[in-house]
This record gives sequence, structure tokens and C-alpha cells, in this order.
Amino acid sequence: MNMGEASFFCELSPCNSFVLECDAKEAPGTALKWAKERTTLIITVNATGTFKSVSVIGKATQPVCSRGISDLPVLYYSQRKGWVDATVYAKWLADLSEYGASFTSKRGFLVMDNASGHDASATSALFDIAWLPPKATARSQPCDQGVMNATKTTYRREMMLRMLTTFDKHFAEKSDERAARKAREARAKPGALGAADGRSPLVIDAMRFVKKAFDTVTPASTMRFWLRASCTPVDVQSKIRARLEAVAARVPESGTTLVEDAREIVMMLGQAHSLGPDGGSAGQAASADYFVSGTHPDALDVIVHWLDEETSPDSIFSAIGEETETWG
Repeated sequence: MNMGEASFFCELSPCNSFVLECDAKEAPGTALKWAKERTTLIITVNATGTFKSVSVIGKATQPVCSRGISDLPVLYYSQRKGWVDATVYAKWLADLSEYGASFTSKRGFLVMDNASGHDASATSALFDIAWLPPKATARSQPCDQGVMNATKTTYRREMMLRMLTTFDKHFAEKSDERAARKAREARAKPGALGAADGRSPLVIDAMRFVKKAFDTVTPASTMRFWLRASCTPVDVQSKIRARLEAVAARVPESGTTLVEDAREIVMMLGQAHSLGPDGGSAGQAASADYFVSGTHPDALDVIVHWLDEETSPDSIFSAIGEETETWG
């Protein structure tokens, strides 16, 4: 079993706003900003891809959007900075052990890095924890070899599809329908408007999108990520390879590059009526305050950057700054 964690900007738009120009013109003075609310994803997979677990760590103890919902799509933990600390780690390990016990009664190994929030004194009734050496994380963890990126990319593709569907619906509205929608939005409580309203995803939206995206990572893909990581003994690697070869003929390798994923999303943008020649964002520069059009010459670069934002130098230094604030 391998556990991986990563920062995730669940609200992030490829441009400075989720607002179409036609709507922004009707609401002068509205602040348009690049939503970069950071959460943390915790992903766990076994070597055959038959056991999978995903959790989200947010800053709110109970997000407003999830009140009254007893059965969340994924496990949710809160921490004031949205990080994994010793308290969250202990809760997560206990929950994973309970979930794992419903999958198998056999004791297994949990391969993990030695990040500061991973409390070595915490133990599991089901797993023996195998700590990776320092500086070996990305090379030796299957989650870092593709599971995490596949989940994030599929999440953003689903998020883009939902947004464009809503944008096209809004673009086709008659004047009285738009006025009625604007009135409903004006009456909405803070934190009540989400992806279904053409806004940045709420935490509950993010959990649903993450669950759907994570479910698309196939066992065959997961086995390939484990083989790429080379973090298991030779005999275990041989068993994984044999199992993969048994299903490989039925399940071709589906891995795509970041640029290929970005091209698919740019095609979605190009097909959206609301962003086409007659749409609200036609002719806008890619760095403008409105949504980028798929026909813009810089659209591909914008989407590539969007898909890989968490690994950009600015985001990394920002995360380091947040963490060092907790030391003072």
C-alpha cells in the first residue's frame, strides 16, 4: 500500500475569474480574482489497484456547503492550514485501518514518506509502516508516479465540463431568465453558489469531483505506476508485472502527457457557444479578467499552466511561506 499527499487548488480557474464578460458587465465593481483556495489530497492505493482511498483536508471544521449532508463523497478532515499534521494523520491512519479491515484481514505494508506531519509514534492495527528514506519520495512513490496527477487532471477536466455547460446555459438565457437568475444569486447566502451556478467549486463540489476523478484511475494504470516507482522487492515486482501482463491485452495503456490533456480541454473551450465568436469572451487576451476562449492563440499555454499550477515556483514558495508561519 502507498500513501501520497499533495496540495490541490480545488477552486482554481485557468483565468482570473469564473465570470463571463457578459455577466461582469451587468455587475460593475464586482471583484474578480483568481481563486486559489488550497486543500490537501491524501490518496492511498495498493499494488494491484484493487484497494483505493481518497481523502480531502480543508481549513473549515465543517464547510457551510456540507451542512446537513451526512454521507460525504470522501473522508474530510480539517486543519487550520489545510495540512496533514499529527492529529489529522492519526485520524486518517485509524480510518484507513478500519476501511482496510473491510477489504482484507491480512496484515500489510504501508509505504510512506517521512513528512513532518507523519507521526512515527502512531500505529495501525492492520499495517506495518515502511518509511521511505529522505529525498526518495517522488521517485519511489507510486502515487507520485502518476496516480495523483491523473486524479488532478481528470478533476479539472470534469470541472471545466461542468463550468462550460453552465456558461452555455447562461449564454442562451433570455433577458427575463437572466434577470431572474441574477435575483436568485443576489439572495443566495455566502458560500451557497458553486459549480452548478457557474462559480468556483464549493468544497462539497470538489469532494464529488475528486471522487469521480479518482475512480477513473484503473487497476492497470495503478500497477504501471507501482512498477515505475520500483519501491517493492524484486519478487513482488515480478508478481505485479505478471498480473499486469494478464490484463494488459484487455486494458491498453491510457497515460497521456500534460500537453495532450491540455489540448483536449482547449477543444472543449473551442466548442463552447458561450466562448465562441458570438460569446462573451471573444477577443479577450488570455491574461484578461474573463474566461479564456479556446480560439485564443495562448489558450494551450494557459491550460497547461492551469493543470500544473501546484508545482509552479510561486505556488511552492507560497506553500513554504504558509508552513513557516506556523513555526513562529
